[in-house]
Amino acid sequence: MSDMMKLIPNYLNYDKIIVFFSGGKDSVACVLELLDKGVKPEKIELHHHSIDGKEGELFMDWACTESYCQAFADALGIEIFFSWKVGGFEAELLRYETATGAIAFEDENKNIIKIQHLKISKQESCGTQNIRMQFLMMPT
Repeated sequence: MSDMMKLIPNYLNYDKIIVFFSGGKDSVACVLELLDKGVKPEKIELHHHSIDGKEGELFMDWACTESYCQAFADALGIEIFFSWKVGGFEAELLRYETATGAIAFEDENKNIIKIQHLKISKQESCGTQNIRMQFLMMPT
């Protein structure tokens, strides 16, 4: 066996393989490769993170992306889960002196769970400063 072959994992040994799935050609190719290698669809789990969230306007995502990802998963018999930043990318760009938005995701029963960022220590900023504003305030 070549040294390169030793680096390739035996996917059949895994209980579950999680693919972070954008719906683009790379993640589609990854899923098709797993199936081609003999991984059963029930051992694959897709996770798609929506950039725009579910609460606002489309800003970065294509309108068809989530339905395409769902249709892809359904066609292959693969489970898919969705997650998003509450308020999406736009809310993150527009916030100022407020904590970063919560993360929402589906659990194994498709219930929606939301988790707000918590401070770990007094020194941690809790995401209150907007990154965009940090770039605007940088000396040139």
